[in-house]
Amino acid sequence: MVNVARMMGLYMDPDEHPGRYGLFESEMRRRIWWDVYYYDLFVSDCMGHPPLIADDFPTCKLPSDVNEEVFYPTSTSLPPPVEGGPNFAYFLQKCRLAQLVKNVKKRTFRDPFRTSVPPTIDNPSPSNDLSIDAAISFESEVAAWMSDLPPQFKLDMLQEDPTRMISGVSPPLVAQRCEIATITARLVIKLFIPFLKKGIASSSAAH
Repeated sequence: MVNVARMMGLYMDPDEHPGRYGLFESEMRRRIWWDVYYYDLFVSDCMGHPPLIADDFPTCKLPSDVNEEVFYPTSTSLPPPVEGGPNFAYFLQKCRLAQLVKNVKKRTFRDPFRTSVPPTIDNPSPSNDLSIDAAISFESEVAAWMSDLPPQFKLDMLQEDPTRMISGVSPPLVAQRCEIATITARLVIKLFIPFLKKGIASSSAAH
């Protein structure tokens, strides 16, 4: 999928080729590329491998949030989104979430087949292990990202009455809130799992 997208040139933003693509086609190309980017990231995460798409490779911009009901191949301008309408805001949040996850992963990924981390100018004495301070810092980044979410995508799990979270909310929006909350929670949990394993191992050794 990634290779096909590359062959189609989807990684390059359409604006880099003036006059080649119309407005509608440009937006569709951006949407397809970011869909590929999203799935490349999360499939590789499930398999325990780094993503195939390198950070310095694509130049494709994020797609625009538009009113889907009036955006056609013949459109000459981007129709602004309407509140409560069939907009593209959720997909944009998923794209930004993918950027956040990738930013954290590239600083925390440890190749299971590499026994040591090579030294660099910035880090002449690297360690294979993620420090607890780094994990806490990454958790703060995730929390800051969540706090900046548009209100309609926030899932408040601290409410006394959980039913109030979904009262009067459309089922698709509830699912979108839950997906964002689940992905971010999973990211934070994965950051701290190594420390939990160390604690369990230490307790077992003590007994």
